[in-house]
Amino acid sequence: MPLPEDERVEIIPASSDWALEFRRIADVLEAHLGVVGIEHIGSTAVAGLDAKPIIDMVIVTRTNDEIDRVQKGLPELGYYSEGEKGIPGRYSFGRTVSTVPRGLQPPIMDHHLYLTMADSEFIRSQRLFRDYLVAHRRCLEAYAVLKRALAREFGSDRDIYTEKKTAFVKQVLAAACLSETIPAIEQEHIGAGAFSAVDMRVGTVVDARPHPNARKPAIVLDIDFGPLGRRISSARLTDRYAAQDLLGEQVVAAVNLGDRQIGSIVSQCLVLGIETGSGTTRLRPDDPTPNGARVY
Repeated sequence: MPLPEDERVEIIPASSDWALEFRRIADVLEAHLGVVGIEHIGSTAVAGLDAKPIIDMVIVTRTNDEIDRVQKGLPELGYYSEGEKGIPGRYSFGRTVSTVPRGLQPPIMDHHLYLTMADSEFIRSQRLFRDYLVAHRRCLEAYAVLKRALAREFGSDRDIYTEKKTAFVKQVLAAACLSETIPAIEQEHIGAGAFSAVDMRVGTVVDARPHPNARKPAIVLDIDFGPLGRRISSARLTDRYAAQDLLGEQVVAAVNLGDRQIGSIVSQCLVLGIETGSGTTRLRPDDPTPNGARVY
């Protein structure tokens, strides 16, 4: 029997555990299904956004054969099909018990699982909405306030709660679509004060792996910044490096620009590089440097 769904909408403070739990579930799905296109979507995918403690995740495929393979493989993990549920091209899957997917150590966070094609309108709009909130803090904060107010007033009716958010979601999507068509305005002078506000540090790569679902090829780096601790970055360095080439190597990164959701990864720093004719070369010190040393 399907799990009973709690009818009450509960909005709780954002947690960094959500991204970790998404990755834990996605790893099991990828290993069993042989797919790597699994994305974290919805409010729990946006760092710092208060949300219902339910992860939304979507398997993105490129062919009908992949769709068929995934649909056949998911029941083996304990999922059951719920069909398109009114959204053409988006297939929903529920969990039979709270320990689904099978093979993952409980407790497992409640989650909604979807399946769609890479060119579907569903995944395009989900990415636009997610990425716009990540890039626009005031919009994120306004959305959090709205969700809390709606949960207080309409928390006992999920359908009405969702309906009342529709106007805001449409406004964000319209703004996101517009921003895609307007190029960024370059500034010739930002001033020494603005430059000095960027905190750039030296760190050593302690783990590296290909980013499974970034829009552009990237490498996920786990970087040790000494006194600042370790931070994750999604770095577009694949033209010049394989993941294993960067293990033990030092990099320079901006560490105070805030978190950014890139596919399934929360990137916590920006690795700096030099654009060349053959790709991007990482910025690094000439000599071994203490982790956490500041760059001026």
